[in-house]
Amino acid sequence: MEGQGKKQVFISYAGSDEKLAKSICEYLEQGGVRCWFAWRDVVGGVDYGTEIGLALDECRLVVLIFTGNTNESDGVRRELEIAYSDKKTVVPYRAEKDLRPGIKIKFYLAGLQQVEGGEKDGLANLLYAVRKTLGQAVPQPTRPGAPDGQISELAQKVREAVALAEEAEAKAYEAKALAEAAKEKAESTGTQDFNNGYGVSGRNGYYAGQWKDRKLDGYGYRLYTDSQDECYGYFSAGVLKGYAVWYYVSKNYFAGHWDGGESSGGYGVHHFTDKRAYKGYLSKIGRDGYGANYNADGSIDCQGLWKDNKLIEKVE
Repeated sequence: MEGQGKKQVFISYAGSDEKLAKSICEYLEQGGVRCWFAWRDVVGGVDYGTEIGLALDECRLVVLIFTGNTNESDGVRRELEIAYSDKKTVVPYRAEKDLRPGIKIKFYLAGLQQVEGGEKDGLANLLYAVRKTLGQAVPQPTRPGAPDGQISELAQKVREAVALAEEAEAKAYEAKALAEAAKEKAESTGTQDFNNGYGVSGRNGYYAGQWKDRKLDGYGYRLYTDSQDECYGYFSAGVLKGYAVWYYVSKNYFAGHWDGGESSGGYGVHHFTDKRAYKGYLSKIGRDGYGANYNADGSIDCQGLWKDNKLIEKVE
């Protein structure tokens, strides 16, 4: 989304939370929100403080990624000071359950409604809060079909599938952030524990993350040698099984749920390089259930029941 008009949301985060912030930024931008993210948007050779000040001036809203690291971050405190002085709206996203603001930032968060990242719809709730604050249409209207009671049974099933796909996508981004953290810990630790800990393996590809009984088990990262595809998510006994983000070598990617293994299916959102997307159920073949194709501008192209990647029953 970057490069398409002014930035709307400033992402404030502690340096240690860069990967989590990156995942949240990606999710918001896929939801139509233009974000300013220091890791990406500050170029080399410029004054960092000046860039932060200019970005805060430009953005209408600040999303604070609130973790235990936030309480110790002087940079975050200064950003909140500027936001408070300029009367910017701040939306805290509490990524850790029961976390309380430390003395450095307590004043700036007093009385603010926080979005709970620990809840199952944490990222979806954040997107809803951000879009509502910006005066944008909230996500529900993008779902297929006319108002309830005026749609066919087929359209209702597609609507339900899209809702499940959007929920799965939000959980996939959360899983990706945990997988990135597990990968970093596995690559930085001096001790490789493949029985019940963190490790890295280069056999038949590249694996980094949590292990159990000498198999990738938990959150982690995998590079597939044959296809050069990459995956961040949850694995069980060496098999992808759960929420994950899969990056294809073609630059398309899928964020959603795998019911059981890389060749299985699940609900999620498949993003194409030209900004089109499919929301619904996918199998290893492709679109294979109820779902909808979306154009780059977010409008619906076609929707209905799919089989073997072909639309066999269309919602009119």
